[in-house]
Amino acid sequence: MNQFCASAPHISEVVMMAAPGVILNPWADDAFSQATLTDDVNRNPVAPRQVSSLGWNEKGVTGKTIAIDLKDGGLDIVDSAPYNGVPTELTVDDGDSIPLNIPSHPARSVLYAAEVASRRGHGTVEPETVEARLAEHYEKHNAAHALTHEVDRIGALQGLVPKRANGVKYDLGASFGRSPLQKTADFANVNFDPIDFFRSLVDEQGEKSDGAMIEGWNVLVDSVRMRQLSTNKFVRDIWKAWQSTLITADMRTRGWEITEGVFVKQYMNNANVPGSDPVRKIFAPQMLVVPQIQGNLQTRFAPRQDFDYLGTEGVPVYMLGTPTPRNEALELYSESNHIHYVKRLELNTVVTQTV
Repeated sequence: MNQFCASAPHISEVVMMAAPGVILNPWADDAFSQATLTDDVNRNPVAPRQVSSLGWNEKGVTGKTIAIDLKDGGLDIVDSAPYNGVPTELTVDDGDSIPLNIPSHPARSVLYAAEVASRRGHGTVEPETVEARLAEHYEKHNAAHALTHEVDRIGALQGLVPKRANGVKYDLGASFGRSPLQKTADFANVNFDPIDFFRSLVDEQGEKSDGAMIEGWNVLVDSVRMRQLSTNKFVRDIWKAWQSTLITADMRTRGWEITEGVFVKQYMNNANVPGSDPVRKIFAPQMLVVPQIQGNLQTRFAPRQDFDYLGTEGVPVYMLGTPTPRNEALELYSESNHIHYVKRLELNTVVTQTV
């Protein structure tokens, strides 16, 4: 079996092994086609971040423009038309729907011939397979998309739709009079009782539910608020008891129950993520209280707007590989077209520190 040539000037001249006894040419083999790469990157598991693991209902749509309006007492999609197609007519509560262009989130990386040629699997003289090398790129692509959607979903919990570059494009809560409740609390005060605070809050919000089945409440906090809550004299014993019973990762994801039906979960505040866009820090408050309602958190993903995908239902991530002009590298490009919104936005609460 041929080996990678470490001195090969062009990636097409490098013999690429996909598996024992199998030789692949990245420019001719279907293993590097757009369909195969797209399928592979969507199969690659992404470790959910705290906000993304709340149970978002993800569905594909046939166009990159959708419309939001009040429907059945909450925010929802009122039409989803194929590109240059006719919107579906649905009965809505009023005629002030907002058309939204689903944003595109791209990610790129490059696989160089020399990079592949010089790698060896740990503990073996055999070259690392091309698939193994590509798998690292798949993980990077998915991690980039996952962080983007984490930030966008934190914004969605406040009713905010970001612009493609920076800032807020739409405030859905203000547009429809369904903004999240705004609360303040003195977390730094040693006599502040979080248990009483959350009991009062969920009672107040529960009265506005109009019969919606609320299964519980999630309190999403950053690392600062987590430290303040876990060391608070009213709840530190609860925190210690939860820490002593942690066995599985699922138990940590579920969070700790500060009072009946109210679970505290720590998310990664975008301001603390290396390399993150500083403009998008506006989508990362220090505490969000979100009800657990079936189908309340919604995500729509759209197709790429090119000839092959016009009018088709979207997939979470598209990916393709393109050789560089001198044929010495494979450029991997992926695109994720998502938008996120919350149906019962008014039942969410944004809690800030008392000034």
